[in-house]
Amino acid sequence: MTAQSAVWIMKPVGRAQGKGIFLFNKLSQISEWKSDKRWKPDNPQVESYVVQQYIPNPYLIGGKKFDLRIYALVPSFNPLTVWLYRAGFARFTAMRYSSATSNIENTEMHLTNVAIQKHGEHYNADVSCLFLPPLLSLRRRTTAVFSDWRQMGSTAAETVPSVKTWCCCY
Repeated sequence: MTAQSAVWIMKPVGRAQGKGIFLFNKLSQISEWKSDKRWKPDNPQVESYVVQQYIPNPYLIGGKKFDLRIYALVPSFNPLTVWLYRAGFARFTAMRYSSATSNIENTEMHLTNVAIQKHGEHYNADVSCLFLPPLLSLRRRTTAVFSDWRQMGSTAAETVPSVKTWCCCY
């Protein structure tokens, strides 16, 4: 994907459940967003947003996007100690992923939030969220993101120092 065809994702900092998230591939789309009721230059309550380049070739399971919710307890930064809770879960999109820019506004394809997914015509509550032990057993039938809990733990330990400065008590 070239810089000109890159897709970007814009997420409000203080919201949840997929509210306010959108994708764009042209700066003019931001101008349209600014002129909408969501942003006014004289509004002191303007929300902060994070803008990131959208991953053009995400890991997929069964052709669908997913995210993993894995809980970690960090009782100490020095020495770094991270405990993983093995009963996390994975959330899936209801539709198969396509990188075609014609699908850029299809939140059912791009966002895994249940609050978004449950309104789509393809939503199936039985398969939209799976607990991790059964998911990890699927690795023989699909490409696994993590081959085992040890690799997941290593990834968590590498990630945790990046948030150390945000923690108030360490």
